[in-house]
Amino acid sequence: MDEGNHELLLSGHPQGDEELRQEIARYLFQSRGVVCDKEQIIIGSGTEQLMPLLIRLLDKNIVYGFENPGYPLTHSIFAHHDRKAVPIAVEEDGIDISELEDSSVDVAYVTPSHQFPSGSVLSAAKRAQLLNWAAAKPERFIIEDDYDSEFRYTSRPIPALQSMDLSGRVIYLSTFSKSLMPSLRIAYMVLPKRLLTAYQQTFLHYSSSVPRTDQQIVAEFMKDGHFSRHLNRMRKLYKKKLERLTSVLAPYTPAVTVSGEQAGMHIVLTVQTRLSEKELLGLAKQEKIRVFGLESYDISGRTLTPPKIVLGFGGLSEAEIEQGISKLMRCWGIDPL
Repeated sequence: MDEGNHELLLSGHPQGDEELRQEIARYLFQSRGVVCDKEQIIIGSGTEQLMPLLIRLLDKNIVYGFENPGYPLTHSIFAHHDRKAVPIAVEEDGIDISELEDSSVDVAYVTPSHQFPSGSVLSAAKRAQLLNWAAAKPERFIIEDDYDSEFRYTSRPIPALQSMDLSGRVIYLSTFSKSLMPSLRIAYMVLPKRLLTAYQQTFLHYSSSVPRTDQQIVAEFMKDGHFSRHLNRMRKLYKKKLERLTSVLAPYTPAVTVSGEQAGMHIVLTVQTRLSEKELLGLAKQEKIRVFGLESYDISGRTLTPPKIVLGFGGLSEAEIEQGISKLMRCWGIDPL
């Protein structure tokens, strides 16, 4: 912030500062296998800001498909922009490809690395099937939201779907909200080259929604190697919290079982009980414990039996995790074995 950087007072490149886009391209290739150059990257102030740009870019008659249960923000974005969108069921190994193939969907929105909220990971077989589905018709695309991909605990990170894409059908989305902080408001989109010219023509007079000073700070942070070291530290920290959480829950098996623990900052508890999801959430709320039910993310209104509870652990200390689980199990009437 001195006279030597006076150009930062100007609005900058509409797709975001070149320095940051270059660092993101380098990071994505090294960590996720994503093959792209900086010209394909668009910087935005969040997924909710980039998705509408993408929707405006694609044909207005396109039918979108989204995971169910899934990320509520996505459903509302499609509805807000008056786009037809249909839910596609999620199985233990990711989105139901057979249901997708039988639908009228042209563009599928998926979270293959760590599905939200179920925590499932898209299997290798389904990844190939999904890419083949997209390649079958010229208007088809896949929107890959690489949610929570940085934090995988059980094995090496799974390469992004985009890294397997040979036909330019995957639109890649990610954000720094989980890896750095939500208040930073920096996300990015990698467009296939086949969409890039149309994007640049459509948004010729667009200005980046992210302050240039913030972009430069993150670019320097990445260039100097601090971002990679930060991720390594945080991965170890969250893994330790997760191990503590699963060990505290272990005595309550089989009344409570854990799924979705391969990655991310939340798990799903399947609770063997006569109580409904609504009753479990109400009892937890009385103890000032905030958890969420899987039914609330399912737009079909199904009742899940046994109930499944989404439990976040990223912002808790190990002591808070232990105390919280003890209170939660007690209010649900579940005793350790």
